[in-house]
Parts: sequence; C-alpha cells; structure tokens
Amino acid sequence: MFDPLPNLVSATCLTNSSIEAEVINPGMNLSETASCPVFNFVAQRDTDTDSQVGDATGAINFKGYDDGTPSSQTYAQINSEIHVVTDGEESGKLELKVASHDGGLENGLILKGGSLDSEVDVWIGNGVQSITTIEGDLDIDGNTISTFSNITLDCGGSIILDAHNGRLQYNHAGTEYSATYSGYSGMMLGYTCIRNTDPVAGDNTITLGTGLDALQTVNGTDVKIRFTVPPSGNVEIDFSCMVYASSRELTFSLSTGATGSYSALDAMHEYDGVGIKPDETDYIVANPKWVVSGLTPGTDTTWYIAAKSSSASSYIYHGTSRTGLYTQPIIIKATALPLTEANQFVTGT
Repeated sequence: MFDPLPNLVSATCLTNSSIEAEVINPGMNLSETASCPVFNFVAQRDTDTDSQVGDATGAINFKGYDDGTPSSQTYAQINSEIHVVTDGEESGKLELKVASHDGGLENGLILKGGSLDSEVDVWIGNGVQSITTIEGDLDIDGNTISTFSNITLDCGGSIILDAHNGRLQYNHAGTEYSATYSGYSGMMLGYTCIRNTDPVAGDNTITLGTGLDALQTVNGTDVKIRFTVPPSGNVEIDFSCMVYASSRELTFSLSTGATGSYSALDAMHEYDGVGIKPDETDYIVANPKWVVSGLTPGTDTTWYIAAKSSSASSYIYHGTSRTGLYTQPIIIKATALPLTEANQFVTGT
C-alpha cells in the first residue's frame, strides 16, 4: 500500500493555490479532474533560517506495484537539493532517478549549477555500462570531447571528418606529432593504374613522339590523375612506367590539357632541363615526381602526364603483350603534402 498522504482533488483548475503543511516530511497527493492547460506545482521550504549545502528542497516520487505480494515500489523520482548556498552564488542540483533493475533508485540525469554564471553541468546515465541513445543530430558548442579510457566509433555508415579551417592534427598527450595542422599529409588523394589486358599486338605500347604531348594508350585511355586539392594546397605527383629507349633523352611534364592539347602546368614542372637518358638499348623504370604548391584547397583537379623522346623509337609498355607476358602497369599517385614549414616542405630555395 502507499504511504498515507493528504489528498487534494479538484474538479476545476487550481489557480494561485497555496498549500502549507507544518510537518517534518510533508507529502500530498494532488490531482485535477478538469481539463487544465498547465499544471504548475511549486515546492518550497517555508523557513527563513540559513540552508546548508545538500539540503533537500523537494522530491516527487512516482510509485506503483510490483508483481510479487504485490508490494509498493518507487519506480521514479525527481529530487531537488541545494548545491551552493552562498549569497549571490546560489546553485541548485536536480536529479532524475529511476529504479535500476533491482528496485533501487539510481540517477539517470543530474543537473547542477556550475561554477560560473549561466553555466549548468549535466551528467547522463549511471555507470560505464549505461547506454545513451540520441535520436537525431548532436550539436556540441564546446571544444573538447573527453573519455575516461578508450573511445570506439562504431558507425553503421560513413565517418566524415569536416574541419572548416582545413586543419587536422594528431596529438600524443597534448603534443602534436603530425606535420603542423597537416595530419592529412601523406594521404593518397588520387590513384591511376593503367595496364593492357588484351593480348593484341601493340595494345600494350605507347609510342613517344619528339614533341611534348599528353600520353594516351592505343585504346584511347588518357594517362591522367584526378584529385581534390588538400587544405595545404600542396601535392606530390608520382609517376612510374616501363620505358624502352636506346640512348634517347626522355622528357616528362605535367599538362593541363589532354592528348593533342598539351599545355604545361608551368615551367617548373616541365622537366626539359635534364631528362632521363638510358645509355644503351635498355628497358628502365622511369619514375619522375612533381611537387606542386600554391593550389586552391578543395579544387577538383585533373592533370595529364606528357612525355617526349629526343628521337624516334622510344616506347612505354604496360600490361600484357600479345604473348600473354606482363609488364608493370603505368602508375600515377597524388599525395597530400603538409603546410609550408621548415624541414617539412620547402620550395623556392
């Protein structure tokens, strides 16, 4: 049975009503049978003596029965107490409790006035096994998410990191060990692999002309790389291919135009100074690289690999030949570089 409490039943809406009880532990059952828009209940300790930290200022118990005797059981409770009593710094504490598996009341939500004006600290859940479910989005206006131990992100879809200032860093105990603000440096931005799979004579061969032009396979595949410029605006382009040449000098360049529309990215990235020159009739792996800086972050970019030979009879081979024997593929990689920092990324010196 419930503890005997005074009962107040109103068939009309209660307006500006006041109920006083001069007992140590006052309690009362309040109910309204009328259709009222708002039920406003105020609990107040009616005393002008100084309060103490931890003094209770009110509690509402929600009771029912279990399926045993049956016995009365408190299934939930709203509890209010004083957190700070100092004049001018008053702070309260509100607890929402529920019966937790064994019938004991445990805090599920705690609200506590913080140490600053307009600050409220909140605790959700009880114990490390508690699960907090958020329906919808979580909007955090602060700067730090901290955990007692490890943290695991178990995502049913994609994980997207979206830093609006483009800075990403990795720290160890507060010290950044990634290149300054460039935790993305070393990330592969784009990758191209071209290799012939048809055992048809000549399909695995690109013939180099004597004038710079963007490369294209016999079957019309452009030798190009597509990527999005990283926040630093700095990238490295790494190209490799198997070349056959006999005492020819090979020149490689980055082009913004495709085959037949060669346009050097700029003079710095057209390697016409000292090229690659096999000293005999050799098969070699050519591996020129370009470091490009000053790009606009977020730009969708496509560049083409251009090449030429100092004279005829130079070739790039890729994939299978007509006999079914394979040569390494043509590979192009675009890699993010860090922001310009001493000993990390230097250009112009």
